[in-house]
Amino acid sequence: MKTFVLFLSFLLSFNICFSQLPVFDGLPPEVNSGVVSAGTGITLIDGEPFVTFRLQPAISFDKWTIGLDVNLDYDIKNGKIREENYDELNDFVSMIRFVQYGEKIASEPFFARLGQLNTTTIGNGSIMYFYNNSPTFDNRRLGINTQINFEYGGVDLLYGNFANPGLVGGRVHLYPFTIIKNVDIPIIKDMQVGVSHLRDLDPTANYKTGTYDTTQKEIVPLETVSKVAVSGFDFTFPLISSELFSLKTYYDFATISGFGSGNAIGISSSIKVFDLLRADARLERRINGQGYVSSYFNALYEIERINIDPSTNQIRSKIHSVSQQKADNGIFADLMLNFSDIVRVYGSYQELDNTPNSGLMRIGVNVLPSSQQFFVRGGVDKVNVNSFLNELFEANDRTFIYAEGGIRLGSNLQLSLLYQKTFQAIRSEDNTIIGYSPQERIEPRINLVYPFTF
Repeated sequence: MKTFVLFLSFLLSFNICFSQLPVFDGLPPEVNSGVVSAGTGITLIDGEPFVTFRLQPAISFDKWTIGLDVNLDYDIKNGKIREENYDELNDFVSMIRFVQYGEKIASEPFFARLGQLNTTTIGNGSIMYFYNNSPTFDNRRLGINTQINFEYGGVDLLYGNFANPGLVGGRVHLYPFTIIKNVDIPIIKDMQVGVSHLRDLDPTANYKTGTYDTTQKEIVPLETVSKVAVSGFDFTFPLISSELFSLKTYYDFATISGFGSGNAIGISSSIKVFDLLRADARLERRINGQGYVSSYFNALYEIERINIDPSTNQIRSKIHSVSQQKADNGIFADLMLNFSDIVRVYGSYQELDNTPNSGLMRIGVNVLPSSQQFFVRGGVDKVNVNSFLNELFEANDRTFIYAEGGIRLGSNLQLSLLYQKTFQAIRSEDNTIIGYSPQERIEPRINLVYPFTF
């Protein structure tokens, strides 16, 4: 039956897209171009078929990029719109996929992104690393991240969720020696000092232990903390800086309020071989005290914040896991390769020396040939990894996966298939999110593809 539904969905899926083939981050491929995708088809959600109606316009002009996402899933069995699509105000607000100005780089004086924050990092990542405010398809959030750079420093600010209390904070950095006009030694002049502070205003983030009352359908906290906040400071020393090669070293210190602290010493480099290859790599030694974890706000933090164990109705919270964390050091590394903007590969991994299931893994790949006859893109985020090689292709409730591939069958016809291993919210009687469970989505698509420029 499932095979039949998949085949049927290929026949029924029909999108009209005024665009070229999609790019890795969903942005229009060029300035003064647009992507308008509107269609209908069959989507499998946990094996159940839904008729899907979707509108995803995106446009780029000057330094602005704007994208919307309007999605409706019609339940064939019940004969009504799937409730999870628009069961709270945040779902309507999240139709704004993104409104972005500029790029988040040091040379850009101003950057801002409103909407879904998919890969947000603050500083070197010891506090926030690749944070995603919308890891679930049915609970997308509207947040904002903005960065302002000026001659003597800059500021990086974040607010994760406008509809409900969430993450708030940022980082301020200075180039202290730029104030001294006679200092023109790069390693001294470009030295950077930063101070960061991030706090989670969601009340459930403070629940350390508790139970779920199945009668009243509400969480009963037994032990709480006054707040969940992480603060720190960092120093960055550029060693070599040129157009083709750069090398820098850095030191981070961070502390979780009421718990422990940790240090990180790292080195990072960037190599550019004309327009053929760019490689960015980083290696970091993490020295963690008791009651401390690096990158507390990571890609799956919104999932880890609080969950209910269905077998015991006990709370599983991230702040409780921090309280149980013993002092342990570890290694962190990441690598990004960009081959002529055709193939982009990214990977990062952290593992502690003596703590089982301490691995944090992130892998992404994007293949988009200049001929645009086909594309492949995908990625994996996973926490609590015990063995990198054994769990690389294993899907479980600690994993977020997306994969999409497509091929152009003619001058304007594109066939593609999207797979997502994501999460769906578990809600209490008052519609409060009390946890998440795994969700699988399969979306075959047949698109008509047209260029759209202005």
